[in-house]
Order: sequence, then C-alpha cells, then structure tokens
Amino acid sequence: MQRRHICFLCSSLTFEKAYCEYRLNRTSDALATIESATKPDNRLQELQGQVVCNYVCLVKHCLYEEGINMLLLLSLKFVIFYVLTFQ
Repeated sequence: MQRRHICFLCSSLTFEKAYCEYRLNRTSDALATIESATKPDNRLQELQGQVVCNYVCLVKHCLYEEGINMLLLLSLKFVIFYVLTFQ
C-alpha cells in the first residue's frame, strides 16, 4: 500500500520536476521529463512550450554570438594580413 502511494506521489510531481530542470537550464532533461508524463495536463503542455521556446532562443543566441565571433576573427585576420603585406 505504501509503495503504491509513493509511486503516485512521484508521478504527480512530474510538473514540479520538469519546472526545476527548466529553471536550472537543463532543457533536454526537462523535455524528457515532460515527455515521460503519463497524463500531460495543461501545466505540462504550457511548460513544454516554454522549454522549447527557450531552447530555440538559446540556439539563436549562440548562432548570433558565433557569427559575431567569426566576423571579429575575419576582421583580425584581415588587419594582420594588411599590416604584414603593406608595411
């Protein structure tokens, strides 16, 4: 009887676990927890949307930062080439 009660308690804390993982920026863990839910409710579906949106924004930000870093690197290479060639 007690074991079944504990299993019910664990399954009812799926949203809380996924939310904690989301707030800790563990997006893949949060998505896995949400997908493992046996009966996803409105809260889990809304949290899934937030996690996916956060993940997409994070990827876009990383790509933007990578693009800026690439431009800086190319600019630096050009300056070095110019200085070495036209001294």
